[in-house]
Amino acid sequence: MIKKITIILIIIGFLAIGVFAVLKWQKAREEKLMLSFLATEQLKDDYNSAINAEEKMKNSEILAPYISAGFYWKILADNTGEKLFYKKAVNAYLDAIEKFGMGYYIPYANLAGVYQSLGDFEKAEGMLKKALLIVPGESPLYIRLVELYRYDMNKSPEEILAVYDNGMGRVLSTLALVVSKANYLKDIGRKQESLELFEATYETTGNALFKREIKRLRQELGMVDIN
Repeated sequence: MIKKITIILIIIGFLAIGVFAVLKWQKAREEKLMLSFLATEQLKDDYNSAINAEEKMKNSEILAPYISAGFYWKILADNTGEKLFYKKAVNAYLDAIEKFGMGYYIPYANLAGVYQSLGDFEKAEGMLKKALLIVPGESPLYIRLVELYRYDMNKSPEEILAVYDNGMGRVLSTLALVVSKANYLKDIGRKQESLELFEATYETTGNALFKREIKRLRQELGMVDIN
């Protein structure tokens, strides 16, 4: 019986050594492949920054190294077009999410950008919505979701306007959302609604840029101009 157990342990040991060797070989092969894509000194610097950040991620109790790693891997991906770097960026942000859960919105927001670059728009949408659960008052996230819906997912005007309205009911300073919504309404031909938003914004801010936009819209609508 003891002899049988010993044999089993030996087999397990050999298997563990084999798995370790395969993983080490795969890692070396991946590193060699990644290095082959680095055609400039700037790319090499970004690669080293990503590797250093990943080293700092080990046993780290702070978010910064995860964000840095994801940031540099995505820069490399954007500049080389290689999906391997995007995969590394995804893994860095997923590791941050696993480590910190819903404690920070940045990993979700940044991961949305990676998924968007990969063309996985549904995952990008999911990450932005999770980020908004954490910080429902962050207006740039609503605008990013609008742009995703509009340019990548071909969502209906009703769905896009719902994002604007949801955000305007949650953020403290709605100016960016209101202006974005007014421009969107103008782009889809709902100029009267756009005009009303710009007029309300001008009354609130007194910004001359909005006054010029009001003048253009009134002319396009065949309305009498105002000074």
